[in-house]
Amino acid sequence: MLAALGGAFWAGAMTYRHREAIARLWSSDRDRGALESPGSYRRDTELLRGAFKAKIIDRQLFAPCQTPGALHAAIDRMSFPASAFAGAYEKIRISNQELSGGICRIDYQVDDRSYSSYAYFLKVAEAYAKDRVAVLIIPGTGLNQSTEIVKGNPENYQSNIVGAFDGKADVYVYVKPNEDFLAIHNGDEKIREEFFVRYLLNKGGSYSAKYLVDTLSFSKFLKSAYSKLIVVGLSQGGEAALLNALQSTPDLTVVASGFSVLNNELDWADCQQIIIPGLRQYYSNEKIRDMIGSSRTQYLFTYGQQELGAYKVEAEEQATCKYLAGLANVSCAVHGKGHVYDLGSVKDFLSRHQWRGRI
Repeated sequence: MLAALGGAFWAGAMTYRHREAIARLWSSDRDRGALESPGSYRRDTELLRGAFKAKIIDRQLFAPCQTPGALHAAIDRMSFPASAFAGAYEKIRISNQELSGGICRIDYQVDDRSYSSYAYFLKVAEAYAKDRVAVLIIPGTGLNQSTEIVKGNPENYQSNIVGAFDGKADVYVYVKPNEDFLAIHNGDEKIREEFFVRYLLNKGGSYSAKYLVDTLSFSKFLKSAYSKLIVVGLSQGGEAALLNALQSTPDLTVVASGFSVLNNELDWADCQQIIIPGLRQYYSNEKIRDMIGSSRTQYLFTYGQQELGAYKVEAEEQATCKYLAGLANVSCAVHGKGHVYDLGSVKDFLSRHQWRGRI
């Protein structure tokens, strides 16, 4: 009797503990199939149940993951020690770079461990010309956003940014792990965040740290190969652009709806956003202000009046811009749009700082 009650209690407790995950799995017709009656028992089927969700693009670098072991190895490729993020830029050692089929790959090491990072490459002139400008675009949240930016999809919230550079810079659009052609997939769909975010954090790693250090590897390479570097991002990409610039000190950085001092009090975000344990210890508001003030980088922060939440408050009250007031290398712009790039503000910023290399 006690055993039966214990079993019932345990089942109920586990159901309660995972109720949100179960609810998400039931949130669409496709997901409901993941929880249908399992039929005959197959170990691999159960371990992979619900693992894959979002559609992948046709071009993929990695082979499908058909077993739990293959999936585990692929997830581990996305890990970077969270404690090693602060100061990672100085430790990065570039071992190889390769351009092929419109994709740039950087191989690098940090603390004797090897990694690779990838970006779409939009070539304007001969690559790696020392008197030209490179632009590193870090995508914001969303499915396959790097591909959408490169395609210039007018319905996508960040796809207009390439046009800000008027075809006068080599543009690198960073590709996050598990996105675009880097999907961890089963041949049709890619793995969902619930299968790797918690796992990596619990083992001391961080998906966010990995992708941010990837962008730092691009910054380090591009600074050595071009005369000027501009780092740009919107939304989560804007936060990433700021965190990148604090370490890599590019010439110019555009942080579009990506940073608010208000987030130190209330921070509304889900597991798709940047999560690095201890991040606010390394980059408190005070530390960020000091680092910006002592940097050679020129910063632009933008906010839209049609946004929501903290960025709406920023557009109305300019809390961050007031906090950074007095820093000669900081510009702010408020526009009448929503959570998008305002090309007018960006182009004005670029023009004021004479961003062009030799045309």
